[in-house]
Amino acid sequence: TFFCLCFIFFFSIQDRAIAQELNCTVQILAQQIEGTDKKIFETMRQSIYEFMNNRKWTNDVFKNEESIECIFTITMKNRPSIDEFVGSVQVQVRRPVFQSNYNSLLFNFNDNDLSIRYVEYQQLDFIENQNLSNLTSILAYYANIIIGVDYDSFSLYGGTTYFLRAKAAA
Repeated sequence: TFFCLCFIFFFSIQDRAIAQELNCTVQILAQQIEGTDKKIFETMRQSIYEFMNNRKWTNDVFKNEESIECIFTITMKNRPSIDEFVGSVQVQVRRPVFQSNYNSLLFNFNDNDLSIRYVEYQQLDFIENQNLSNLTSILAYYANIIIGVDYDSFSLYGGTTYFLRAKAAA
């Protein structure tokens, strides 16, 4: 019995360690851009998805079911050069309503002035307080806003640290 309890305890700790803060869905709409291989938008979507969901944004421990649900809908309107994209992004954040089986919208923002550089298959890197790429700086900005809004929904000024990080990433 002791061995079984240790085994269960070990795997419950491991499950917590691998859970990240964000459970982010990413959509890229690019119907307005003609003459471009549409595969680049799927590659971009996958890169953004992995960047948002696989990165550890806080020092806090999250269970899988505690991950913050968010949706990024990126609409590409123009491609001025091979690695430059112009469009908009809508960011939505939801959280479960206490003792219910439905979610409530916490944050819904539409940024109509999105301008990013993206090179297909290039690793998306981010170092806090350094602007390595405008795409990762924008994503880090919104990741911190998302976490800040979620933390604020639990306690007064709970998200302040993450709002300050978002400001630094901008």
